[in-house]
Amino acid sequence: MGLNLPLVTLFQAPTVELLAKIIRGKSWNAGWSSLVPIQAGGSKPPLFFVHGAGGNVLLYRELALHLGNDQPFYGLQAQGLDGRKPPYTSFEDMATHYVKEVRSLQPEGPYYLGGYCLGGAIALEMAQQLVSQRHEVALLAMVETYNFSSAPAVLPFYYSRRLQNLMFHWQNLWTLPMRDKLAFFSKKSRTEFERAKLKLIIALSRLAQKFKWSTHEKYPHIDLAKANDKAHFNYVPKSYNGQITLLRPKEHFVGRNQYDFGWREVAQKGVEVRILQVYPRGSLVEPFVRELARQLENCIERTLK
Repeated sequence: MGLNLPLVTLFQAPTVELLAKIIRGKSWNAGWSSLVPIQAGGSKPPLFFVHGAGGNVLLYRELALHLGNDQPFYGLQAQGLDGRKPPYTSFEDMATHYVKEVRSLQPEGPYYLGGYCLGGAIALEMAQQLVSQRHEVALLAMVETYNFSSAPAVLPFYYSRRLQNLMFHWQNLWTLPMRDKLAFFSKKSRTEFERAKLKLIIALSRLAQKFKWSTHEKYPHIDLAKANDKAHFNYVPKSYNGQITLLRPKEHFVGRNQYDFGWREVAQKGVEVRILQVYPRGSLVEPFVRELARQLENCIERTLK
């Protein structure tokens, strides 16, 4: 049919019947917004989670599910994911855009923000901007987010990160009951394959630029990955007049052994560290995501008392 649907259509039409209606709908227009309603209903304050390195918010689907129907949950996906607009190249610009999107839905605080990996650092910058505009941030939750500016990374971190990823995946797999092993292995295998494929395509595209090879292929996700890497590398967080809640795994990467992942020097009101019983890179995957949901639910409930 030649119809390109954004991935977030899966949230707008979670069943085959609804998806078929969208495909058949002649007047349907694939509009673009960074704000994605993953779970729009509920009476609690909405929780806004920023995308990870890949730019999309599909990784939060299970988390929103386990937070329950009474918890509104919105993802913030990256500009440039659809290839229509160039991606932002700084966390500050990303945060400005995402704050505008969030306030279009919720004009006043208190705000509940979070993110996985680099998404947590972008959420920090959003919190900085909201506080500077005299809005209240009730929760800033970081999931497996390191402060890379807190200390220079040692060589083993850069050169063995992929190897460590695989090691942690196997450790998480080993702790699971047999009924959960296959699903976890399948999901992580796909993730690592896609990550390796993306790295290869990025390397080839850089070679093409260096040697001026002609290519007609367009890969928006490659431009986005490059932009996110550049933004992450250049970001130096400012002192934050608030508290950070860090939800971290029970182990850490080699060369990144700070208990609070380097955020104590940033958060003026301290860092609350919550240890998840999972190895790195597993907190958003079943069944480990259930503990993350319970911890987040506890954090939110505490602010409402």
